[in-house]
Amino acid sequence: YQGVACHVFYNILFTKWFGPSQVITKVAVSQLIMAPLLTLPCAYVFKGLVFGKTIRQTLEDYWVGVTQKGLLFSFWKLWVPVQFLLFAVIPPHLRIPLSSIFSFCWTVILSRKTMTNHS
Repeated sequence: YQGVACHVFYNILFTKWFGPSQVITKVAVSQLIMAPLLTLPCAYVFKGLVFGKTIRQTLEDYWVGVTQKGLLFSFWKLWVPVQFLLFAVIPPHLRIPLSSIFSFCWTVILSRKTMTNHS
């Protein structure tokens, strides 16, 4: 789903809404609106459902990640520079494949951020 959703948002809707050259606007909308309200909560919900948690429990986990574990700051450290690169330099047909490579890196970071110590 992620590749299709990214293609629709970043290559179609963002271009329609903001034009082809509004890099800062695209990054700001993606990072300040979409990430905290859509992208990250969805990732937490999917992960939580896989581990048998309720949606409420996963959203509580998300809130803890944001308020106590620096989740958004970690997210922004990776994705703000990546998205500047994607929107400013990378041709639209290569954005999603390159984004997928960085998404794999983010998944590793997110997993480490959300790990709990069971010792």
